[in-house]
Amino acid sequence: MNLIRIFVAAALSAAVALPVAAENVWLSKRHDFGAFDENVGTVYCEFKLVNNGAEPISITGARANCGCTRPEYSTKPVAPGDTAVIRVGFDPKGRPGRFSKRINVDCSGEPRRTALTITGT
Repeated sequence: MNLIRIFVAAALSAAVALPVAAENVWLSKRHDFGAFDENVGTVYCEFKLVNNGAEPISITGARANCGCTRPEYSTKPVAPGDTAVIRVGFDPKGRPGRFSKRINVDCSGEPRRTALTITGT
């Protein structure tokens, strides 16, 4: 009986001592530009990622689903509690009407992949 108690206590102690995995928290995953004239040129927005984990994380990649949308980001590690920013530009030239574009972002923390969306008219 005492052997079981010792085993359970050791297992619980080991579980408590495990490090917390890096966790990505996006402040927003969608941005609506609303209506604008294509003559204004490229429009930009920013998406912010907060590292709520105990280990540094980094953005390892970001790809848009078309050439009119361009994500810009730093690959420098983001310390726990700090924020990373992805700046997304959309070029409306020759693309009148409504649009919805997706940007897939890969990170070293969880979740590994996140889809961001921009929309507008």
